[in-house]
Amino acid sequence: MKLYEHSHRYDHHWDLLTFANFNKYPNIHSNHVISVDVISRHINAQGQLETIRLMQTEQPTPWILTKIGLDLPETNWFLEKSVTDVKKKEYEAVTHNLTMRCLLSAEESLSLVHRGDHTLFQCQAKVSAEGALKRFGSIIESAAVSRFQQNASKGKEALESVVERVKEEFSQCFDFIINDF
Repeated sequence: MKLYEHSHRYDHHWDLLTFANFNKYPNIHSNHVISVDVISRHINAQGQLETIRLMQTEQPTPWILTKIGLDLPETNWFLEKSVTDVKKKEYEAVTHNLTMRCLLSAEESLSLVHRGDHTLFQCQAKVSAEGALKRFGSIIESAAVSRFQQNASKGKEALESVVERVKEEFSQCFDFIINDF
């Protein structure tokens, strides 16, 4: 198993970042995400918003996998389960792959936590080669972690761009309301 971790301090309010995160796709920075569909959304007994989303991605198979003769699909599916606690200002999501689980297990955990004047973003990805790929484990897991690293930097840019888009949309909305009343 390989592990990838990173964190980032955002100088944006938690509410704005969480809203932007739910509206992150589609965007030009993370064009590998083709679709995101909400499967279920409800308020649990603790008053937290629980959401389950299905994500479709499309990326070329890492070269190392084609090198060893694996013809894998470029379209993959992931399931994300998240809990948003508005009172505590905490958002947590766990995403795992649905495609090729017999060959590769990937799980990404992320959180957005309010910290006074900023929001702390933390992410951890765990990747394990399974089944027929087990004997190439270290190579496959390293390639997958490398992909997570590439997508993480794109994800940061994407979230920032969505934050700016949301700010602009709210600004236009409030300008419209103020100017009309």
